[in-house]
Amino acid sequence: MIIGGTAAFFSPNTGDKWTINGDLSTTGGGTLVMNNVADTIEVNGNVSFGGGDESASLVAGILNVSGNFSQTGPGTTFIGSGAHTVFLDGTGAQTLTFAAPGFGAGRFQNVIIANSAGGVTATSDLYATGTAGVTPTAVRTLSGNGSTLFTTILSVSNFTFNNLLLDFNGSTVVTFDTVSFTGYAPTATPLTITHPGAASALAFQDVSFSVVPTSGFYLDATDSNPSDGVPLVIDMLNPNPLSDGGRVLENGGATVNWPAGVAPGTWTGVVDTSWNTAGNWSDGQVPTATTDVTIPSGTPFSPATSGAVRQVRDLTVQAGATLTMGGGGVNVNGSLDAAGLITGNTAGMSLGGTGTVRGNVTGTFFLLTVNGTYTLNGRLVATSVTVNGSLDLAGHTAAVGGSGAGNNFNTANNGVLVMTNPLDSLLVGGTGPSVTFTGGSTAGLLTAGVIRQPMPAWRPSGRTTPSATRATPPPAPTRW
Repeated sequence: MIIGGTAAFFSPNTGDKWTINGDLSTTGGGTLVMNNVADTIEVNGNVSFGGGDESASLVAGILNVSGNFSQTGPGTTFIGSGAHTVFLDGTGAQTLTFAAPGFGAGRFQNVIIANSAGGVTATSDLYATGTAGVTPTAVRTLSGNGSTLFTTILSVSNFTFNNLLLDFNGSTVVTFDTVSFTGYAPTATPLTITHPGAASALAFQDVSFSVVPTSGFYLDATDSNPSDGVPLVIDMLNPNPLSDGGRVLENGGATVNWPAGVAPGTWTGVVDTSWNTAGNWSDGQVPTATTDVTIPSGTPFSPATSGAVRQVRDLTVQAGATLTMGGGGVNVNGSLDAAGLITGNTAGMSLGGTGTVRGNVTGTFFLLTVNGTYTLNGRLVATSVTVNGSLDLAGHTAAVGGSGAGNNFNTANNGVLVMTNPLDSLLVGGTGPSVTFTGGSTAGLLTAGVIRQPMPAWRPSGRTTPSATRATPPPAPTRW
């Protein structure tokens, strides 16, 4: 069907449903008029608007398009308003093209991507003053060429934006759930939100971004009315990646919680294995000496250190997680809880503050150095331990040793071991292990518990010198 001529127009009778098996186009001054909510036109071919001024003609009804959609003339040749809705419902690939897009020019009112196969590709920017969204029954895809969909109402679920950026500027957020951004350039920002703020946070559920930005950002959020006392807060619930890597812009007092409720210093491992990559951390910041660090299990990459010594306050390696250390290792200035595994072949870990310690710190030639004041709050398994400060077993077991040589427990530099609980146990084993006390005085500190060291390299308690002669070990564990 071609609607052409200076004053030509086509207007369905009120509530009529028309089916056009071919194409529909407007040319010259021709217009399509849809002004009743019951008006329905089903076009099984392509639709092209290049005719007359439609700014007051497309105010209601539904236009279903199975083929390509294009606006070829001036911006006024297709302007949806009121309750007018366009459904892209083809079963093959479809394209969307506006020659003159804009909120004051070629635009949709409501556009629904209902394409069941093949997807829809926007070859230009798109504008929608109503709801830009999809039917929620299946995941739909709207692709672009780096172009942008601009909308004033946000209602999107089960949807993929493939190399099409989304820019929302308005006050109405209906839903934003299970949305994926893929294929965009790392210099681009796929999601822009401008909103005046609300009494409660906007919940963005299961939003994923497949490309790590370089000079771009995942999200650009702006509070459009920062002086009204109602802040814009966006909670990213179960996002992918788990860390924004510092690639979020917050303007006008806007706040983005990504992910909402996750503490800073949580390893996400979404980029690589490097401890020193900011994008691997929940707050986009490499930990410092004042950061409490948590290494959870199940991340895409497990962390590994290299280069300079890394600093943290408390360090927690959860069950099932692994921290591999190289380079200068890690200094812990607070407590250490390694229910998972800390391992390495050349580096070590030092405990330099005051706190508790437990867990698994193993690896060939791996040394745990206690420079501060520490108390066991569970079983400690380590390859080698040197105490320059104080280590109190506090009713727990320290098992020292491994498959390699140099599996030793030592005190040095005024360091002391405290064993005053009958349940205290120091077990030293492996290949060529030794227990050496060359630290501070242990008078009154070794009063209970057991030291078990099966090889003939044991030295008696009390301050000794490095050149002291090793005594023959007793046939049974030493007890106090």
